[in-house]
Amino acid sequence: MENKIKTIFMGTPELAAVGLQALIDDGHFDVKLVITQADKAVGRNLKINKPAVKILAEKNNIKVIQPLKIKEATEIIEEIAPDLIVVIAYGKIIPKDILDSPKYGCINVHGSLLPKYRGSACIQATILNGDKQGGITIMKIDETMDTGDIIKKISVNLEKEETSHSLMEKIKKISQENLAQTIIDFIEGKIKSEKQNNSLATYVKMIKKEDGHLKFNESAEIIERKIRAYFPWPGTFAFIEKEALPKKEILFKIQNLPAIPFGVKEDFEISHHNTLYYFIPDDIRVCVKWSLVGEQLYYQYKESENE
Repeated sequence: MENKIKTIFMGTPELAAVGLQALIDDGHFDVKLVITQADKAVGRNLKINKPAVKILAEKNNIKVIQPLKIKEATEIIEEIAPDLIVVIAYGKIIPKDILDSPKYGCINVHGSLLPKYRGSACIQATILNGDKQGGITIMKIDETMDTGDIIKKISVNLEKEETSHSLMEKIKKISQENLAQTIIDFIEGKIKSEKQNNSLATYVKMIKKEDGHLKFNESAEIIERKIRAYFPWPGTFAFIEKEALPKKEILFKIQNLPAIPFGVKEDFEISHHNTLYYFIPDDIRVCVKWSLVGEQLYYQYKESENE
């Protein structure tokens, strides 16, 4: 490719920053502009945090804008006249006039193997549904959510104890390794995009904090998946009457804990710095952080006992 690809990048969180870094490192892309969401106040002290993409762009002397509405960026996009717009987790719907403006269109990285799991909570859905594989789809963007033509899918295998955090790390890695070359191959005609099979499409809803509330009328398998899917956010929790504890089937096998003696079936013990272990008949271990709140025990899953 003789000339660099004049590119606008849209994205916000760390996954997007990984994609932006891949384009910067490749050398075939001339990133003229980064569009990201506004800085946000976080924590008790309301400290202003810049999006990960903004930090990276400023480090590389790339112009950054943070419009409240994407239509506010229309004029500058027209001035740049990009060959390509790359979008990763921008968080806002992009209007048709912007989608139609680049020579090579708008390309997106989605965190599932489309048409499975259209929507923002695709990584969590992969774990909640007990899938053996996850991955990314590099795709063209059209006017509706996650329905554009597929350019390439890259899969990863899931471990038995996969969490959303660990799966996200795998997705970052394969995005970094594949994004730039896939775009180049597509532009050069080495890869042809394909329509999605809409009959196989599934949709996932946005996750809310209350989704982490464990309900023990659900199966043990579903509860265990929720604990992994909702780590690190929104986390999982439950309120259980302490008198009822031995009758409840609570389960999760936490990683990197010392060995626990087997054989305990209908009882529980408290040890290892307030980590509660409760064994149920199928020998699945539950390890959750707990504290006493009035007459109830409050449980909060942690990645390790030291957190």
